[in-house]
Amino acid sequence: MRELIYFLIITFTMSQAFGEEPVGAFYRYQDQSGNIIVNNVLPPEFANSGYEILSSRGNVIERIPPKRTPDEIKADKEAERLKKIEAKKRELEKSKLAAQAREDEILLKSFSTEQDIINLKESKIASIKVLENITKEHISQLNRQLDDARSAAANYERMGKPIPDNVIKTIEESKRQITENQNFLNIKDNEKLLIKEKFEENLQRFKILKMQENN
Repeated sequence: MRELIYFLIITFTMSQAFGEEPVGAFYRYQDQSGNIIVNNVLPPEFANSGYEILSSRGNVIERIPPKRTPDEIKADKEAERLKKIEAKKRELEKSKLAAQAREDEILLKSFSTEQDIINLKESKIASIKVLENITKEHISQLNRQLDDARSAAANYERMGKPIPDNVIKTIEESKRQITENQNFLNIKDNEKLLIKEKFEENLQRFKILKMQENN
């Protein structure tokens, strides 16, 4: 008798290790009419519908879920994809709020009043205007230099003489520098616009933060 018990224990253990059903197991499933069936054999046509494996005492050993259809698998994948997108949105929103909190802290530490923001904006724009005035004066000088070189070239042509290389070089270099300086002015115009927009945003945000502090 003892040997038989040992044999059953070893058989049960090996069946678990190799993924087999334990000895004496039963299957509980539904037939086509929805009736609950308990049998020691699982008909193949019900294997994909989900079933339970029962012990000889009727205890549930394992529940096997129904096999998922291609549409269900596709729906699960789509739901998982949407879940990841939503999680990414939440993470981005969290990062955005954290970045805004850091900017608000810097803003409040950098300025005491609204006028401080306005003064700094005007100071930055004034600095750019100084550079613009210097550049415009340089462009005027280059235009005069270009006019002189063109006049010289025209004189040589009227006299039927070849235009000297240094005159040609002056004309080309003057035109190149005028273009570069004009591009510089365009860049500075954009910088002024960006400064005005940024400081206007800072000013409005500063007002909101101060209102929140007072409330």
